[in-house]
Amino acid sequence: MKSITLVLSTIILIVIAVNISEAQQSKFRDNSKKYKNRYKDQLNEEEKIKESWYHYVATETKDKKYYGRFFFPDTKQIISFEEFESKKYKIKNGYAKYWSDDGVLTREGTYRKNLMNDEWIYLYFSDSNKLQ
Repeated sequence: MKSITLVLSTIILIVIAVNISEAQQSKFRDNSKKYKNRYKDQLNEEEKIKESWYHYVATETKDKKYYGRFFFPDTKQIISFEEFESKKYKIKNGYAKYWSDDGVLTREGTYRKNLMNDEWIYLYFSDSNKLQ
């Protein structure tokens, strides 16, 4: 009985460790020269592209601010904007905004160490497509 408990405990610890390590990985792991300028027109002048791919771009400013944006690739419509703590792009820390695939702002607020901070604004539409 003790060996079964030990095996189950070990499996549970492995699953937890894997989930924690995956949660701490950067969302922006791939980089491609092919997509380097794909979303350049949607960036501020002071931003320098650090990572880019078919559906995202990660940038850095001279004053060490780190931003990540995801896009709906078919239309190049932005669907998320997040500020990160460092160039590792792992921990959200700062302002964030999220849109639906058709460009409707759905929520915005701030993060502190990957946790939602202060008040968040959530927007939603009724069946008649009027903002509620």
